[in-house]
Formats: sequence, structure tokens, C-alpha cells
Amino acid sequence: MKLHSTFRFAVFLTTSSLFVGVGFAQQEAAEEADASDDVPVQAPAAGAQPPVEEVVVTGSRLRRDTFSSIAPLQVITGQVSREIGQIDPATILQESTSSAGAQIDITFTGLVLDSGPGHSAVDLRGLGSERTLVLINGRRASPAGVEGAPVSPDLNLIPSSIVQQYEILLDGASSVYGSDAIAGVANVILRKDFDGFEFEGYAQSPQEGNGERNTISALWGRNFDRGFIGVAADFSRWERVALDDRPWTAGCNLHMEVDQRGQVRNDDLEYPEVWGMNTTPCKIGFGRRSWDPAVGFGSIYYTPGESNTGIPNLSEANLFGIVLDLNQDGMPDVDFTDYNVNGELGHGDLFPEYERTSAFAYGEYTFAGDMNLTPYFEWMYNQRQVNTYNPGAGLFEEVPANNPFNLCNPNGVNGVDCGLAFDSVMSNPVYLAEFIPRYDFPPAVYCRFGFASLCPRGAIGPSPLEAQVSILNDRDGVSTEVSQMRFVAGIQGDFPQLNIGSMENWSFDLAYIYNDSSGEAFRSGVNEQNLLHSLETSRIDPSTGMVVCGDGSDGCVPNNHCRFLT
Repeated sequence: MKLHSTFRFAVFLTTSSLFVGVGFAQQEAAEEADASDDVPVQAPAAGAQPPVEEVVVTGSRLRRDTFSSIAPLQVITGQVSREIGQIDPATILQESTSSAGAQIDITFTGLVLDSGPGHSAVDLRGLGSERTLVLINGRRASPAGVEGAPVSPDLNLIPSSIVQQYEILLDGASSVYGSDAIAGVANVILRKDFDGFEFEGYAQSPQEGNGERNTISALWGRNFDRGFIGVAADFSRWERVALDDRPWTAGCNLHMEVDQRGQVRNDDLEYPEVWGMNTTPCKIGFGRRSWDPAVGFGSIYYTPGESNTGIPNLSEANLFGIVLDLNQDGMPDVDFTDYNVNGELGHGDLFPEYERTSAFAYGEYTFAGDMNLTPYFEWMYNQRQVNTYNPGAGLFEEVPANNPFNLCNPNGVNGVDCGLAFDSVMSNPVYLAEFIPRYDFPPAVYCRFGFASLCPRGAIGPSPLEAQVSILNDRDGVSTEVSQMRFVAGIQGDFPQLNIGSMENWSFDLAYIYNDSSGEAFRSGVNEQNLLHSLETSRIDPSTGMVVCGDGSDGCVPNNHCRFLT
């Protein structure tokens, strides 16, 4: 599957304006709008005390130092983070004290993510990433992703080597930025202080083995009296870590309960005490079973060579709360622990294989004069690739009543009339010997008083069947590749001509932003459309006695769902 989307928009960084796209800010004004890049401040006169550097702080268009911001602001310095080994922007933002709720990162590999596998987003206050605004140098970052409906920027696409600091606005800022800033704002500010060539390399090697993470970056820049220019590139690669590679995720998903004595208990006593089945410390996860909603059977399981339902090789576990032991061997005819697939998926990914390549170029130059006219530009290209392995997807399909492989089709290959099969269980003396002591009366009595579910079904002919199966290599791996190009061009400056009384220090910023993102996802698996076509058109050819499907020219292959129950 391939998705391609282009985002083109201009961000208006403004309070009020006479010209579209031009924003003004006045130092003592009350009105505020979107944050912008740092506004240059003129150097102090000779001999004067250097003032505190004033910049446009996240959440305001007014120039002030960070410590005088009227809104609570958390600042995370990029250099300090790199010195302690934290270089990934997604990890830094998601582990900040203001983040709350489920933080979506590359370990999420489900089929229902808004931006697809491999996406990372920050969630402030637990209100969702779509309510947390992400800025780069004070300008909006556009969504990117694949296999869904991307609504938030992908933090994996932010170049890590040139980050100066992260500013996290802890207050809601919807009045300034809009509804996507209800939870807060995360502003990634890029460096301007480099002069010359820099090269950095980072490596992380877990003690448990596997999962090495390597990042190399190179940048070059030159600062002038009135501006700067810089280019940078970095490359990151993370090795795959399987669930079995770590002791805390190896094996199955355990029951976990701490009793009053502080002891950890893993065995679920429900199975031996209520169902008479074996116990297991693993939570039960079913991978294959069938049920017939038209008759009243619950889940029917594959029991080779045995049957308590009259359906060959298939048995019911319980009926109306009565655990079935119709062969009277002292054990339930079906033991749930025999059909548990929990723990069979240990070779899935804890951390997928991940690669990211980033390139960045930006600069600005301030012309002489009172207006401090400063044209600037930013160009960024990022690409990430994530290969994920996550087995265990299930298929839930309805097998039509007249399908030759339907177990409840008496006219099919091995089917029976499930109405008669149900009646044979309900009238079985062994079953009645358990039913009557529990409910005081036999099912026939309840039937006469209107309990239709306990009435005999009789011969009902073919009836549809629901099947749940898990097929090896069905949707268990996905490769995604997402790229994004961002270009910003603008000009900012001052309007000393507008100084009137206490209304002074007006500035403006006009910017054009172009974003283009595209993504590809490849996921192999069963084609559901072809599967449904096979199930709905399968029939027995009267001339050969063989099961066929389709019209003979569409390549249709008959599908025997029963073989997946084994």
C-alpha cells in the first residue's frame, strides 16, 4: 500500500495585520499569536551593561527572556541531553515531566494507529498527541505517517544533532495557536552557535545484548557579524530486539497478583476450581475456534478423534454453564490451556529495526538599518524506515451456510445438521445429570415457560458458522518508509516608525512554509477480499465431486477453513 500526501500552507505569525501573512508584535501589547523564530536584538552601546538576551518565547509573539515568561515553561537543553546520552528527540520529549498518558513510539505495531507503525508522538497532559502542538523554530511541524490518518508530527523525523533546546509550554495555548495546542506546546529550537565543522558519534549497547543504537552526525556552519549559515546531516540505526531477548518480556503474558502477604501469584485458580481444567500462569489467548450463532453452541474446539457435539473432531467446552465431560473420564472434554497461543509469539518485536537519515540547511542575514531586515530560510529532509515483526493477527470470518466445508452444512463434505447435534448434547443423560441438580428442572421445562434458548432445535439444515483462525505469516510483518521535506523562507524585522508613546518596539515576521510527506507500507498476508470471494462462491462440482469456486477463470482457490482449526 502506498500513501502520498502533500501539505502546503503558510503560517501567519501575527497579532493584527494590514497585509496577509505579515505579523506584528509590540512589547507591551496584550494580544499574542503564534510563536516565531528568534528576533535579533541590537547590540548595546559601548560601555553599557549588556542586557539579558531577549527572544520570542514559546507561547508569545513578545520579546522577553525565558525567565520572565508569563506562562510556565520547561526548558530541556540539547547539549546537556547529549552529554548524558539522550539524543533522540522523541525519547526526550516523551520522558519529560510534563508528558502524560500513553506515549506512542516505535514499539507500537498495531493495525489501528493513526499514523501507522514506526510513528512517535508526544502527549502532554494525557489529552492525546492531536492536542499537543509541535513547533520547529517556532513554526508548525506538519503531520507525517502511513497506514492511517496522520494527525500529529513524527518526532522521529526531527534531526537530533542540531537541537539547541526543547521548550515545553505547560499551559494550554489554544487561544494563541488553536485547538491543536489545548494540551500544550513543544517547541524544538535549532542551534545557531556553531562555527566550523563538527562531528559526533553516539553508541548504546544494552547489557542484555542486542538492541545496539548508533548515531553519527556531521555539521558545518559559519557565523558572520550579521548572520549565519549552516548545514547538517545525521544517521541513526537501531537494532531489532525480540520479546525473548529480554527476561521481563520473554515467554508468555503472565497473570500477576500480589496477595495480602506480599507474595506474587501467577496461577489463575478459576480454571481448576470452576472449570476443572489445568491451570497455567499464562493468560489465556485463543487462536483457533468456531461457533454457530444460529444454534446456540458456544466455542467449538478441534479434538482429533473425539467429539461431544456430533460434529466430527470438534467438541464444545461448556453449555449453559455446565462443563462438558460426556465421555466421563473425569476431565473436561476441552481444556482451554490446550488452545492457548499466549507465549507462542515470543519471537515478535519488542523494539523493531529502525533507521533514520536527516539533512538540514538553514541561515539568515540581517541588513544594516533601523528596521533590522532579516531574510532567513530553512530546508530539511528526513527519511525513516521501520521493519516490524508482530505475529498473532487473527481472522474472524463467517462461513456461508452452503459452503461445502461448513461444519454445519449437512450437504457438504464433512458437515452435519448442527440443530440435531445441539439436541443430542442437551438430551444426553450425562449432561442432564449435571444440568438438573444445578437448575432444578430439565431444559424441556424451561422451554415450556418461554426460554427459547433451551428448546430443541430439530433439523435446521445448513447454517452459517463463525470461524476464528490464526495463520502463520498473515499480517505479522510490516515495513514502513516515511519521508518528509520541509522548506521555510521568510523575512522579519522591526518597525521603529510605528513607535507612538508607550506603544513601541513593533516587529514583523512574514514566512512561507512548504511541507511534503510521503509514505509506503508493505504488509504481507491473506487477501480478505479474495478469501470472502472463495468462501461465498465455493460449491461441489456435480460432474467431478470436487469443491470449486469462482467462475473458473478468476483464479479462485477453495478455502477449507476447518484445516486452520487444527
